[in-house]
This record gives sequence, C-alpha cells and structure tokens, in this order.
Amino acid sequence: MQLSVQAPAKINLFLHVTGKREDGYHELFTFFQMVGVYDEVAVAKTAGDIRLHCDLPGVPETENIVYRAAKLLREACNVGDGAVITLRKSIPMAAGLGGGSSDAAAAMVALNRLWGLGLDRDELAALGIRLGSDVPFFFGGPAALGKGRGEILEPFPPLEGWVLLVNPGFAVSTAWVYGNIKKLTSLPDNTKLPSFLKKGLTAGNLCIEEVRGYLHNSLEEVTELNYPEVKEIKNRLLDNGASAALMSGSGPTVFGLFHLEEDARKAAAALQRNDRRIFVAPALTRSPLTL
Repeated sequence: MQLSVQAPAKINLFLHVTGKREDGYHELFTFFQMVGVYDEVAVAKTAGDIRLHCDLPGVPETENIVYRAAKLLREACNVGDGAVITLRKSIPMAAGLGGGSSDAAAAMVALNRLWGLGLDRDELAALGIRLGSDVPFFFGGPAALGKGRGEILEPFPPLEGWVLLVNPGFAVSTAWVYGNIKKLTSLPDNTKLPSFLKKGLTAGNLCIEEVRGYLHNSLEEVTELNYPEVKEIKNRLLDNGASAALMSGSGPTVFGLFHLEEDARKAAAALQRNDRRIFVAPALTRSPLTL
C-alpha cells in the first residue's frame, strides 16, 4: 500500500514580532496563508525501519525533518511497522515558504493513515511543534492566525486571489534573521489591526482589498539590509501590477498579490531571471492535508 499527499507552501500576510521569550524564541502574531505550490510526499509500509528518498541532495537522511517527523510519530505511537518515504521537492529550501514544516506535516498525515493510528489534528500538532514552530499550522489551514511561537492557532478566512512568488535563488537562515532583529512591533499602536480581525472573523473568504493595507513583516528590514535584492524584487512586483507585495517569513522569497492569473503571469515574465525561481499559484481556500 502506498499513499501520496501534497505539501503546500505558505506565505505570511503579516508577521509581527512582538517580543523575546525566555525560551529563546520570539513572540509572534502572524497570518498564515497556504498557496498552491507543492512538494509531494509518498509513503509505503515496510516491515523494516524508516527510509527516506529525496530528490534534493545535500541533507543527510537522518537530519531531514521528514525523517525526524516519521521517527517521532513511530516512537510516540509505538508503531512496529516501518515505511519508505519519497520526498519530491518543488518548494525552495530556506526560503520563508515553510517547505520543510509542510513536508513534515504531510509525512505525519500520510503515516497516520498508512499505520492506521487515528490521530486527530490536535494530537498531530502536539507532536509537530517538537519539530518546528510552523509545523502545527499545516495540520489545519488553509489560513490561520498564529500567536506564541506561531503554534497557537486560530482558523481564519482564507484569501482569494493569485500569488506570484519570486525566490532570488539563495537561502537565508531563519535563526540568523531572528538573531539580528532590532525592532519589535507594538501591536497596540497598530490601530488598523483590531478592525481587520473583527471583520475577518465574520467574513467569508477575504479579498485582496481587505488585506493589502495590513501587510507587514517585522523581519523584512533585517533581510533587506543584507540582501538588497529582496527590496528590488518587491518594488518590481509593485511596478508590474501587484496590488501588494511583501517578503514571506524570514525570506528571501517575496510575494505579490494579483486578482487575475493572467496578470500574475505577465509580471512573472517581467521578473524572470536565470538565477530566480518564480511560481504563479492560487491562494488556497482549502487545505490538501485533510485527515
């Protein structure tokens, strides 16, 4: 028996870093939104141990977050079976798109089915937070508000529209970006945010006009300072018709929001360069990681 699931990328429509925690992490207030760019995780049951095959070289098997997710689930649930896991990557690594976290969640969802464990989202999320702060989001979605490290989640209406992702072709360390942040967001001073939340909680899917005024990323200044291309891409997106543009997560990927796919594709052509990875994708209104 083999199961295959899609692991979607995410963007942060806003990411406020509000404080430093005693455990070394930062206190966040963020809006996660899944987008239709996917890695693929396939699992097959075996009588042996866990084996991982990945089409992207460079990460040792036992250090890969997918392998660690499978091992964690197997040990937590005292599973006797093993699994062969095949990971096919499309989402760039260390890009601010949550690819590794999504892959880990996808592997756990698939193995939960394969091994017949019957764990619910909350049970999977309680294990997933041991792997990374973004992992719990991917058991829900397609959109959510995140607090704490990002793991305290509240479902939220998703965005409707098209997203143009522009990855400049280099990786950025999340730990490095957080370690160099100088300015924290003071949420009480952001008078627009409460009205946005109040409206969102009673709304259907959100349109671009409703969110574009609230886009903010506390990490953007840190990454831009050392990688000026991030700001250049953001300006080019706006010059080529994006309703709004922002760096996602710790970067360096920048996204632009568009109403129409054809407009996003025109902008993609204008920003194309050999060293860049560019994706045109819908903002997801339904998560592919269903239990």
